[in-house]
Amino acid sequence: MDGPPAPAGLSPLAATGGASGTSRQPTAEERARESIILKAFAADMVLCVVILVNSLVSGSLTLFAEFIRGTLMTLLDLVTYVILRRIHRGRFTGYDYGTGKLEQLFGALIAASLVLAGMWIFTGAVESFFTYTVHSPWGLALAAITNALNLTLNFVAWFAMRLTAGEGASPVFAAQLHARFVKLLASASIQVTLTLSALALDNVVASWLDAIGAIFVAFVTIRAGAGMLQQIMPDLLDKAAPVDVAEALRRALAEAGIPAEDIGGTRSRTSGGRLFLELAVAPGCRVPDRLPRLGVLLEGALPRTTVVFCFAPR
Repeated sequence: MDGPPAPAGLSPLAATGGASGTSRQPTAEERARESIILKAFAADMVLCVVILVNSLVSGSLTLFAEFIRGTLMTLLDLVTYVILRRIHRGRFTGYDYGTGKLEQLFGALIAASLVLAGMWIFTGAVESFFTYTVHSPWGLALAAITNALNLTLNFVAWFAMRLTAGEGASPVFAAQLHARFVKLLASASIQVTLTLSALALDNVVASWLDAIGAIFVAFVTIRAGAGMLQQIMPDLLDKAAPVDVAEALRRALAEAGIPAEDIGGTRSRTSGGRLFLELAVAPGCRVPDRLPRLGVLLEGALPRTTVVFCFAPR
């Protein structure tokens, strides 16, 4: 974006509203966190294939539901891994003041897919209560064993990530740790219904238990997708600054001695636990030398905030 020279104290990058970081080499702890996520992703992909095959062989709706949920969440893990690598190397080229909208859009698509998949799983599970499927005891036992492998993988991955988290872990890694813990709880819960259905002597009871497990997976899937959409969509659409930000901006403008009309507008987005606040500087700004002071005041008043100034072309 072309515009006037950056005032003293502002980098040209900040003055034009771009977002980047200084390239650096990741620390040993950061490399260890990346390695754990990558290994967990590779293991998840292999296990998703195993779950799919065994769900078709056993006819377990619960296991098939877990395959859908696991595959979609594993795709999201890959995006998280890419973002984490960029954070650890200070590479934000092509990002819109903090987080790329491409990654957010991809996350929104996965979230919407989770909601739709969860609704489809729920519908199929409810239907199975009235038109139960005859399951082979060996097939249900296979489903229980397969999910036991899934449970073991989730525990090992969660435990390894927890050991390397430390105090300096980025919010992205912390979110990945939380997501893995949710996976662990989900796989542990459906292990109960799969095991009981495999041990049930009555085929109707076994079918009902399998359906109950599928309903639980549907609930977890819909909740995960809805939560992601609730978090992503406002930032994807560049939500307006909340009231506390607007009030902090008003006070900072007064303290810095900058007329309110010199700021043409604001945009904000939350990314990785930080608030990125973009201020559009009016073309006729009368005191551009005071903008650095405004940025310092805002970042001091609003914890975990990065202020970016955008100059409109003349």
